[in-house]
Amino acid sequence: MHAYLLSGGTKEDRSTYLKDLLDLKTELIHVINEKTTITIKQIQDLNIPLSIAPRLPRIVWIEESGLMTIPAQNALLKMLEEPPDNTTFYLTTKSAMTMLPTIRSRVKILSLENQQTKEDPQVLSDLKLIMAMTAGDRLINIVKRDRSESILWLSDIEREIKAKLKDKNINEKGLTMLARIAKSAQNAHSQLSSNCSVSLVTQNFYLLLPHTGSQT
Repeated sequence: MHAYLLSGGTKEDRSTYLKDLLDLKTELIHVINEKTTITIKQIQDLNIPLSIAPRLPRIVWIEESGLMTIPAQNALLKMLEEPPDNTTFYLTTKSAMTMLPTIRSRVKILSLENQQTKEDPQVLSDLKLIMAMTAGDRLINIVKRDRSESILWLSDIEREIKAKLKDKNINEKGLTMLARIAKSAQNAHSQLSSNCSVSLVTQNFYLLLPHTGSQT
């Protein structure tokens, strides 16, 4: 396999995993985000070093790969379809769901165990509170996040919904509501990855959530 997607754990866990793979007989190309995203230019610029045949086994490490914009992910997809010789790609991200399905289909997914702590947000529980609010109260209670934090938050929502759908006891009403939330989260995620306004995307997401009318 020439490409792996490592998800789960903490950023430090993922970094340690990758560094353990490196030794003096490995060549590393490390890509990190510029400001809040990993741009298409950063991915396209990989063509220059990758056009040179490596003397040693080569690893391309795209750290926090979920911060890649959609155009950047599409550019990477072309590289994964025709990988350079003696080169292995490693994408590390909090959730595999931050990556396009076409990317996920071309990599082997490796998962680190997520250690849930008291500080970890229970995103679906938080959304229940929001859905019980009026439109005005929702806007007042928006948590301000930057682009990268917002993308990871939406990824958490998608991940928790996926886990929730495994519950065989969930009723039809619950399934419908989860489907609506998932669709809104996916749309917002796509918009943020396309560099739309974080503030406007977040406001729209909050307002499009279903209204429950109670906090139970």
